[in-house]
Amino acid sequence: MTEVLCETDFVARNEKFATFAERLPAMIVNEYAGDGDLAEQVNEREKQPLVELVAVIGENMRIRRAVRWEGECFASYLHLGGRIGVLLEAEGCGDTTLLTDACMHIAAFNPRYISADEVPAGALAKEREIARAQVQGKPENIMEKIVAGKISKWYSEVCLMQQPWLRDDKTCLAKVAPGLKVKRFRRWAVGEEI
Repeated sequence: MTEVLCETDFVARNEKFATFAERLPAMIVNEYAGDGDLAEQVNEREKQPLVELVAVIGENMRIRRAVRWEGECFASYLHLGGRIGVLLEAEGCGDTTLLTDACMHIAAFNPRYISADEVPAGALAKEREIARAQVQGKPENIMEKIVAGKISKWYSEVCLMQQPWLRDDKTCLAKVAPGLKVKRFRRWAVGEEI
């Protein structure tokens, strides 16, 4: 998956820019080795073609991110004409429609973690602190139950496997596909965190 930035919508719709951006993922899959962030390598290799494209179009552009994963079971999804991209790796994934739906779910709900057991201890401690502050003044035994409920609700907001499912909000991905093991996912929105 790659992210190529330009400065205006006019250039984003330019055929030459689109051709340049669309060829990068296939090139990365076929011509690069390794697993992980390849932005530096891709930028080095594509420096001259990008300089030539900038000269033709007359606007600054850059390859911001590029990632390549090695494995056996992947799915990807582009939303809003490529403004949001999702890459997912899983095990136990015979159903390609389910994997595509999982990518769509990630694009729509932007989970931060795969499951509750992957939440960093610091993030969990911070959420517990926030929850405890919200229920000050309650008896200690009741406070702990309320905090546990608030943490469970928080997991359903930030963990992919516990979030209300895209296709049926009365269930979650863990129940829809109990044999599916999501190994990792990446969700990018064009221009985020710039």
